[in-house]
Amino acid sequence: MNIIHKLNYMAQIYSSTSSNKMNPKKNTIQFILNYSKAFRTIRTESDVLIELNLN
Repeated sequence: MNIIHKLNYMAQIYSSTSSNKMNPKKNTIQFILNYSKAFRTIRTESDVLIELNLN
């Protein structure tokens, strides 16, 4: 399962109405935090946002 499928799957789980009782595991939170650290956005002079993958 690639990273996009994992993120989409997590979004489905945690956005469902029954998920109010669910709490993400610590390793899930750590995964999301680490994944988000791998990206940066920059704004160009023409006001365009570019997302950079730092891996």
